[in-house]
Amino acid sequence: MTIDDIIARLMTMFGEPKTPDPDLFLTEYAKAIKGWDVDVMSKAADEAIRECLYWPKPAELIKRAERIAADMYRPKPADDRYAWKPEPSEEEKARVQALVDAVKRAITATGLPADKISDVNWKAGQKAEFERMQRESPNAKLHQIRSLTTISRRMSGETE
Repeated sequence: MTIDDIIARLMTMFGEPKTPDPDLFLTEYAKAIKGWDVDVMSKAADEAIRECLYWPKPAELIKRAERIAADMYRPKPADDRYAWKPEPSEEEKARVQALVDAVKRAITATGLPADKISDVNWKAGQKAEFERMQRESPNAKLHQIRSLTTISRRMSGETE
């Protein structure tokens, strides 16, 4: 099918255009829709034939074609949500394994047995416990809170 075939279909359905120069109308119509994928424009013409009572303006047909092309050429979602990820290379696998080994070494360097790592007091790292530790520290001067600048108050979310 060609653009001329699409125009012939439109002429068959809507009749000869009611204009002083029908040949010029058809020439300009063909120029306006020229360059579009014929399958897309054919589907746009199908819609126009079903929905329009009169000759659709070329702009109307092009709007339909844009929507149809967007639907036709939109990438289809994969069934598997991880399908788009490529298989990791051997170099990537080795780099991840090196990171895991480094974490294991860092944990064992703490002196805690591997089975006691889950017994770490995570609450001590929270704000209230941390501030208590600072107050009770033998190096109290080290932990004194100096007056905050306007910028540091804004950064910490404090208001004046």
